[in-house]
Amino acid sequence: MAERFERLFQLQEHQYIQGAPVLVSAGVLLKDGATGKVVVQLKLKNVSKERIKAAKVSLVAYDVSGKEIQGVADYQYLELNIVEGQEFGQKKAIVMPNPVTRSFAIASLVIVFDDGRVWEGVSPFVGLPAPKRLSQMLKNSELDEQYRIETSPLSQYVPREASGLWQCACGCWNGGGKCTECTVSKEKIFSTIEASYLTEQVNCRLEQERLQHEAEVARKAQLTATAAAKRKLRQKRLKKHLEIVVVA
Repeated sequence: MAERFERLFQLQEHQYIQGAPVLVSAGVLLKDGATGKVVVQLKLKNVSKERIKAAKVSLVAYDVSGKEIQGVADYQYLELNIVEGQEFGQKKAIVMPNPVTRSFAIASLVIVFDDGRVWEGVSPFVGLPAPKRLSQMLKNSELDEQYRIETSPLSQYVPREASGLWQCACGCWNGGGKCTECTVSKEKIFSTIEASYLTEQVNCRLEQERLQHEAEVARKAQLTATAAAKRKLRQKRLKKHLEIVVVA
């Protein structure tokens, strides 16, 4: 069965205005094969400590040649209760007024907090840098593994800061002092990435693993020796018993 929705266009991931309470995690333009309508779905993430109760977005639309056509002046997300780290909007379809729309951009964004305060931002929304894998920086699988031991099993990227946000080693962008995905603190994520520190910790871990391995080998050898001694003693007793039986 053919897919009902055809993807026509998507925004660069993780677009942001410095100081904004939300991050535009993703945006996609879809064509509904059943109705012919063209819709936009946005995924917005709260990167502030404030609770969000509503949001309004304005979209600029373009046709296939890049010419600006009628967009959406004021789409509202209402009755929200979004705390830090939560995403919203991805289940809402913003119907574009012109079905020949083939790309779009966010013109402005308004966020209403739980206490009634309002934040408003206008373009340009800047794409945050793509993540860089730990292996590209550390170039050593043992150092990679040690960093995960020190931080989180989810750690696979080099942490970075950009536009007032910070990207955790798990890939999540945050505004506060603790990652909302893996819950590790920003201080821990950044301070632990030092190669010299990780090398020292790896050496300690490998030495401890070596000693544990040697102790386990010695333990198994002792068990084997004890079992052999018991087996020899049983054989000796059995032989003596047979000799007594024969004499009798």
